[in-house]
Amino acid sequence: KSYDTSRGADGTYGKVSGTFTTDSYNCEENGIEERVDRRDARRYGNYIDAEMIAAMRTRDIVLKNHNSRVITLALGVATTTGAGTVWSTTATATPIANVRAAKIAIRNRCGAMANAMCLDWEAWEYLRNCSEIIERLKYSGLDDPKQASLNAVASVLGLEEIIISGAVTDGAAAPLAASVASMWDRTKALVFVKSTTQDTRKPHFMRTFHWGADGSQIGGAFESYYDPARRSDILRHRMDTDEKVLYADVAQVITDVLS
Repeated sequence: KSYDTSRGADGTYGKVSGTFTTDSYNCEENGIEERVDRRDARRYGNYIDAEMIAAMRTRDIVLKNHNSRVITLALGVATTTGAGTVWSTTATATPIANVRAAKIAIRNRCGAMANAMCLDWEAWEYLRNCSEIIERLKYSGLDDPKQASLNAVASVLGLEEIIISGAVTDGAAAPLAASVASMWDRTKALVFVKSTTQDTRKPHFMRTFHWGADGSQIGGAFESYYDPARRSDILRHRMDTDEKVLYADVAQVITDVLS
């Protein structure tokens, strides 16, 4: 907003004013357990650390589910624009123009300058090999065009950071053969305002709210107990969070980056 900052004849100054609305969040607990048979753990203890493997697996499941919830929210509310030419057509794709258009759209809506982009690993592999990107890198002195790094490509696109979503999910129930798909929608790239400030009044896209009063920890908490009926240790990983979009206007989805 524009304010009159001139000092009044009586020595007074103008006052900053603003209107705020209330909102809420509701953390929910997510967790998973895995059984570690004590007999098997001892039999194969020289070769594998069964408890450590179970801990890694349960943590991975909880955090991937958190990741999935974030992705669903992020791609479900942002305004979209089309890429025109898919980035896999590396000779004629125009990712620089696509990102520029998204940044301009965000700035025209709310005045904020987008500084980050998230996309699927496959889209990134094509993006870094687009002729438009390679040509800019040749003369930038930032990086070897044949080995384009995240930081170099981000700089060419006028961004501070590029985030690659490499997670995949298997939609087939065991023991069926794997049906692997990218967790992030491979056809979309998200341009947005990323901020690390604790001030929720500063425009940024999303937050994960965490509630730790019940023992949860950021990144998840480990717990274990013994099941005497099965002579097994039960390892649990849990996390209490709510994922929320705060300012949808500071994000823009570029659609059809891949077909």
